[in-house]
Amino acid sequence: MKILLVDDDLHIKNFLKVIEQKSEYEVTFSNYTLEQYRQESFDIVIIDFTKYFEFYKQIIELNPQQKLIVIAENLDCANMENCENCKNDFRKKRLLKPIQTIELYNLIQNFDIQECRYSITDTFKNIKPVLSDILRKFSHYSYCEDTDSIFIKDENLYTNSAIQELLDITSLLTNYNIQYNVVDAKNIKLL
Repeated sequence: MKILLVDDDLHIKNFLKVIEQKSEYEVTFSNYTLEQYRQESFDIVIIDFTKYFEFYKQIIELNPQQKLIVIAENLDCANMENCENCKNDFRKKRLLKPIQTIELYNLIQNFDIQECRYSITDTFKNIKPVLSDILRKFSHYSYCEDTDSIFIKDENLYTNSAIQELLDITSLLTNYNIQYNVVDAKNIKLL
C-alpha cells in the first residue's frame, strides 16, 4: 500500500516510518508538490488540510475518489459543505490532532469499512460525542462521558496555562451551544 503524507507533524512521520519498516506499506513524505502527486498513484493520502489547503483542493479536483485521511487541529470543515456531502461525493475520513497512532493505524488498515467518526456524530451540531477527542489538545483537562464533566487532570498543575485552557474550553463549548456550568476553577459540568 502506498501512502502519501502531506504534513510536517513529527509524531505522524515517525509513526509512518515505523509501520513502513515493519509491513507492506510504502510511505512518501511529500515536498507538497502537485507534480509528485500526478506522477504517482497513492492508495491513501494523509493531509492536514488547514496547512495545505490549496494542495488538498488540487487533489480533490484531480481525483475526487482519492482515499484521504484529513487531519487538523480543529473541527473546521475541509470541503466547506457538510458531512453528508462529503460522504456522498468523496472518500474522506477525519482525524483530530493530536493523532493517536492506533486510530491512524486502524483507519489506514480498515479505510473502506470504517465510518468517519465525525460524520456519524453530526459534529457541526453536537460535539459532545467527540469531546474527548477535542480535549486531547488540552494538556490540563479531560472529559469524562460518564459524569458528563470536564475536569483538571492534576490539581497540582493548576497554573496560568491551565486557567487559559479553561477559558478556551468554555469558549469552545459556547461556540457549539453546549450548556455548561463552571463548578469551580477546575471543573465544568455539562448540562
